[in-house]
Amino acid sequence: MHKYGSPVRVCLVLSVVCLAMVGEGWGQGDPNPLSPQYPVITEFMAQNGSDMPLGPGELLDEERESSDWIELHNPTDQGIDLGGWYLTDDPDELTKWSFPQGIILNRGAFMVVFASGKDRGAVNALHTNFKLRAQGEYLALVLPD
Repeated sequence: MHKYGSPVRVCLVLSVVCLAMVGEGWGQGDPNPLSPQYPVITEFMAQNGSDMPLGPGELLDEERESSDWIELHNPTDQGIDLGGWYLTDDPDELTKWSFPQGIILNRGAFMVVFASGKDRGAVNALHTNFKLRAQGEYLALVLPD
């Protein structure tokens, strides 16, 4: 077994990364959203079953709850201010959850955002206003307006 779960989950993550970065304007003069100038969703966990003591690859939020989570990566050579970017699980509501101003994803860094439904914007405890469904769903990281 892969360290992150079944091969199906890994394939799903790769599919979501591609879906998450394709914008409506791509191909109409906008920059290529798959280029290394943008952060990407690299992994996510729906139906997180982590519990104390934590095993390899397990994660709890700051309240020691096993919230769903989304991992972002900045593949660029400079920090990116995520203020004004969005995460969503709804293709009809692309601005569902907004990153607060001042959230910097440093060059080459990874960041976890909990998809707990708690809707928090603290620098060390980002929580979306939605949860992920284990059955699968839309997931996107959306550029600022």
